[in-house]
Amino acid sequence: VADKSTTDYGFGALSTSARSPNLPFGAGRHRCIGEQFAYLQIKTILYILLTRFDFSLDPKRGMPERDYTSMVLLPEGPVLCKYKRRVTN
Repeated sequence: VADKSTTDYGFGALSTSARSPNLPFGAGRHRCIGEQFAYLQIKTILYILLTRFDFSLDPKRGMPERDYTSMVLLPEGPVLCKYKRRVTN
């Protein structure tokens, strides 16, 4: 059931609000045709990084405290991590 803030143009309900999380890709009939390709690129980049490198937190700093004041749970400060290229045979 869709409310007034969503519209269905035949390929799924879309948010018509300026608060849409997809605002960089536009909304409604004028949506960016490259949105799905952009998501595919992000997934590919993450896959390459996670398969070719080992990541670990900096033992001196550890994980910062969490910030519970925002809707999305984020660390209060920067998260410094170390990375090392994996050895391939």
